[in-house]
Amino acid sequence: MPDEHWYAAGDPWVLSQTEWTPERNIYFETIFTQSNGYIGVRGYTEETDPTLESCREGYLAGVFGHTDDAALAQTRVTYPWPMLAMITLPELFACDMQLAGEPLRLSDGKVLSFHRTLDMRNGELVREVVWESPEGRRTRLVFKRFLSAANPHLGMQEISVAPESWSGAAALRFDLDGNIPTYFRCGDRTMAHVPQEILEEQRIERQDGQAATLTVKTRGTNHTVAITSGLTGEVCTSGEATPGALSQSVALALEEGRATTVLHTVAVVSSRDDVDAAQVPALSVRTARDAARSGYAAALAESSAVWEQRWVKSDIAIDGPARDQAYTRFSCFSMLQMAPFHTDNISVPARAYAYNRYHGLYYWDSETFLLPQYLYSHPKVAENLLSFRYRTLGGARRTAKQLGAPGACFPWMTDSDDGTEQSPWHIGDYVWHQNADIAYAIEQYVRTTGDTGFMKTKGLEMMVESARFWMSRLEEEDEGVVHLHNTVGPDELDTHGRDNGYTSLMARRHLRLAAGWIEELAELYPDDAATLVEKLNLTREEAELWLRAADRLSAPNVPGLDADVPLQDEFLLGKKPLDFRGLTADEAYAMRHTHRVVKQADIVLLMYLLQDEFTVEQMKAAYEFYEPLTLHFSSLSYSTHAILANKIGLEAQAYDYFLKGAGLDLDDLRDATQDGLHAAALGGTWQTIVYGFVGMRLLKDGLVLEPRLPTPWKSVTLAIIYRGFRLKMTLSHDQNRIEVEGAEGMAPAEVVLDGEAHTLKDGLQIAQAAKA
Repeated sequence: MPDEHWYAAGDPWVLSQTEWTPERNIYFETIFTQSNGYIGVRGYTEETDPTLESCREGYLAGVFGHTDDAALAQTRVTYPWPMLAMITLPELFACDMQLAGEPLRLSDGKVLSFHRTLDMRNGELVREVVWESPEGRRTRLVFKRFLSAANPHLGMQEISVAPESWSGAAALRFDLDGNIPTYFRCGDRTMAHVPQEILEEQRIERQDGQAATLTVKTRGTNHTVAITSGLTGEVCTSGEATPGALSQSVALALEEGRATTVLHTVAVVSSRDDVDAAQVPALSVRTARDAARSGYAAALAESSAVWEQRWVKSDIAIDGPARDQAYTRFSCFSMLQMAPFHTDNISVPARAYAYNRYHGLYYWDSETFLLPQYLYSHPKVAENLLSFRYRTLGGARRTAKQLGAPGACFPWMTDSDDGTEQSPWHIGDYVWHQNADIAYAIEQYVRTTGDTGFMKTKGLEMMVESARFWMSRLEEEDEGVVHLHNTVGPDELDTHGRDNGYTSLMARRHLRLAAGWIEELAELYPDDAATLVEKLNLTREEAELWLRAADRLSAPNVPGLDADVPLQDEFLLGKKPLDFRGLTADEAYAMRHTHRVVKQADIVLLMYLLQDEFTVEQMKAAYEFYEPLTLHFSSLSYSTHAILANKIGLEAQAYDYFLKGAGLDLDDLRDATQDGLHAAALGGTWQTIVYGFVGMRLLKDGLVLEPRLPTPWKSVTLAIIYRGFRLKMTLSHDQNRIEVEGAEGMAPAEVVLDGEAHTLKDGLQIAQAAKA
């Protein structure tokens, strides 16, 4: 068991594992995951060891294949389209080694020293080991590897071998198995993982003794994927070990006290990269050769320069407990690793690229929990995520049609190719709130960036089509009141029913936003707006119907409270109250159908998102009612509770929830870190700090900041980008400072710091005493 806060020791930019802990191998594989938004590789050791619990996998962003009958047998719903899973890549960084005829395996012999680091400044993973073999030979080994931020197709690996007590021969073997299965992991931990043969038509081509290319196709989707592997060493060979499996080896003549280094370069290209399928292998070969000529150090430097620029916009520096800084920097680092900087044809899987639970599909988490951080640090990434939804609007239309509705229903779970609903459970037929979540995110993006052109070309069409879906789900009943039937909210705990609080009130916001933007675009771009209205066959009367429906949409309140608080659903109050004392979360969860149990933030999330619609008194009443009922079974829950707790003055609870959400993976709070990183919790860390402790809220033409830092923090320094301006903030319990750098020519905007308004302009410096 590692030290409780091992990640907080030493350099605050580096995660350091200082001892070999084989019983925690699979935990460290997840934590040391490397990705660049295109390729993801778990942090497995280069050498294989069958005695260790391990998941030696990597993934290719946005590349899916059709699942097979064995996987479909685990699902509870049938669609008129195929079900898909993100492919698993061969082990890009695997290297088995023979040292004087003895296999390198740390579980054999003795580990005399061990040090593994992940440098969050540039994503490089380094492992240094001194190992004594069973026959007494002592060897120092250094393994280095990175995935390039400068070229998303590239990964490089450098291995140094230095005998300390012997001389002789060594052999390094690098295998890329094109037959590697992709496991179908539907998300239910009680169900077996089903291996599937999604990679087909394997082909191996040798470029020379040092380089070879494995090319495969994905079942059903027919994507071509090429992986070129190149070696630099004394004697290299490449060949086909078994059908579809590329094997390369390097023979070394080692001398005692002298280090010998082998360079391994891998390049991955697919036909989803806007590359003709026939050109994919050649592009992978060229990428690998160019990188090999440059060398490991030069390629790493190029990648590090990109990382440096990203960190300038992303870092959050906390003068406080080292643990809190480690949580925050790891969250920001992971968010940068998984971000689609390079394309708008993918989103981000729920477990990032550290595991393929939920078979690598995309949820509404991307818009609600990931997009805000990107929006205020790298707005192009936020635009890419929303443009991805526009790319898959056709799939949303097909999903709506499958539900017997007009317009578009963005799926609860979806892929990058078809964009249709992919949930393996029937709940996918009743979860619709993601339509409003996406509309809300579009509004946040446009108001934050001022990019009304996006609303004109993509945003409004998405809003309108999904607004039409909402209208088909509404039924007018008693005295003109409109009800939303047969749906569930983010809590996802109970059956579908009427008047789900979160879904109804977010749908109301969605309908109003869509109608409002029709009018606003008509003023900003009259000709383009008229063209769009014609394209969508949209009338003023239809938009007016949306507004009337929104005004009459039913959202019952919890009876007997001092303030109006929306009721989560029609079932909650019909259940028995539950005394949680003495119960584990699992025991309480088992009673969810008969007792008042809330799985995750639902109404609390609603109030955080729609702060302009609720008073602090309502937020306080909602928090006091729902928080004691909530199990936080979802990684989405802690950050939301932290934000609202800080808003209503419960600073100690807010800080406690921050620690739980931010430390979810590093502290393995759920015994689930082995199953990948929780992307929503990582994005939620930023939200807790910025929306919670910094107290940021977005207005139509400005930002509100009401900082209330946790007591253990002396200060926090961060930057956000708003309307083209960069606001660098240093906030403390005594004084708050903001320096503004920025773009001219933007529409007027202001920042309101603790009630004092300031018009943004380049060079503006704000210094105010902190509000008690």
